[in-house]
Amino acid sequence: MNLAQFPTESIWLAGAGIFLLGILIGVVFSRVPGRNLRLLHALFRILTWPVRRIGLLGRTARTVRGVRNVAVSGGASVSILERKTEIERAIFLQRAGLEAAGGVVGLDEDQIRDLEQKSKDLEDAYIVTSKGFLYDRIFVAPSYTPSWVEDGLAPHVVERFAHEADGFFNGQVDLNANAGALYEENDGAHTIYMFGKSDLAAYNLIDKTRKTVNENALKLIVSFLACILTAFGVVLFATKASTASIFVLAAAAGLMALSAFAYKNMQEHSIRSLGKFMTLYVGYISDHFREAAGKAKSVHVGVEKDAAVLSARAQVWNKTMVWTAFRSFFIETFLRNQLYQIRRNSEYYRLFSDFMIVATPIAVALGHYLGAYDIAAYASGTGYAVAFGAAFLVVFYVLLVRMRVITAELDLQDWRGFDTLRLGEKMDEVVGKYVEEIGYWKQRFDR
Repeated sequence: MNLAQFPTESIWLAGAGIFLLGILIGVVFSRVPGRNLRLLHALFRILTWPVRRIGLLGRTARTVRGVRNVAVSGGASVSILERKTEIERAIFLQRAGLEAAGGVVGLDEDQIRDLEQKSKDLEDAYIVTSKGFLYDRIFVAPSYTPSWVEDGLAPHVVERFAHEADGFFNGQVDLNANAGALYEENDGAHTIYMFGKSDLAAYNLIDKTRKTVNENALKLIVSFLACILTAFGVVLFATKASTASIFVLAAAAGLMALSAFAYKNMQEHSIRSLGKFMTLYVGYISDHFREAAGKAKSVHVGVEKDAAVLSARAQVWNKTMVWTAFRSFFIETFLRNQLYQIRRNSEYYRLFSDFMIVATPIAVALGHYLGAYDIAAYASGTGYAVAFGAAFLVVFYVLLVRMRVITAELDLQDWRGFDTLRLGEKMDEVVGKYVEEIGYWKQRFDR
């Protein structure tokens, strides 16, 4: 094909369209998980090779590479853990009993693969990903909740809580973060490093649900685009302005409606399953908190007279009470983090699909202008009906994508969450009780 046969303005118009499409793709996919970062970096280096040769983009190339997390700074483990997002990496390290920084260096590739397989086997026993024709859903077995969470504040549980509370309240804030990852990934991973030893089950399930919900949203967008673009292509190049075109557009609308119905059904199942688990899990934490608060207020009750023993009990129960409330707070904060990612990613998918829908009539007009086909041939007979059907399909798409994608979110519902614990009031009650006892005995002795 000789470009000289096309008008100059047409070539400039096509070039501008390609440029705008490149900008949109860059906006949508520039913030991607770490597993895709290497591919984008390779494409970036290929496309910018001539410019980098003259030294203009060296700094940009180094920025795209990002900074590797300290936790994966050793040997063969890097190639495996770099394929994970920051949250996935944090979950893996906590499940393996490793700390956030430097703990992976001593593991070889076989050991990491063995830990990954054990983690997968454990999750498959409790978290079932049910695959439908197009969409997936998450189902959580009730036994997924750790047994020690259901046991209440047994002596071994209290000892564990006190130890982990010491680690949290006396811990240092880690100022290091992976500059090549999203902020919310770094923030979520930091939360898991703080509370993963106690609440890893909740964090893992929330993250898996978020990934399933977002993957379904992406599949929905792709299915909509496939239906619309295929229908337009068939109408333009096969059925022309005939009665068959109306049936093609109607079939595309029917497939989109069916896809949206299946999407809504699977998303609701996943969200409902997560909601039931969170209601149960946060409820257990609430029970722990109320039991610890009651013990903290009644330390002085009983026959124990040793001041050192009473002081140690008061310290343990007061610390456990406050730390338990923090567990609930950070679980809900992590959930907020994941809900933001669901909405943000879904908006990116919708933005990309909207651009494709807007670009379709522009491409059709450009094809007519370049002489690929004659739009005027559609302006008679059933051509008006076909144009109306195409407009209806686009409007139908807008209604579906607005109603079915962005609503994929969770609410606190009736959870006994952090706001119901009334931590400030409980702390006042505990401290007030101790001060009342001190005041009472001071008055007795002053007499």
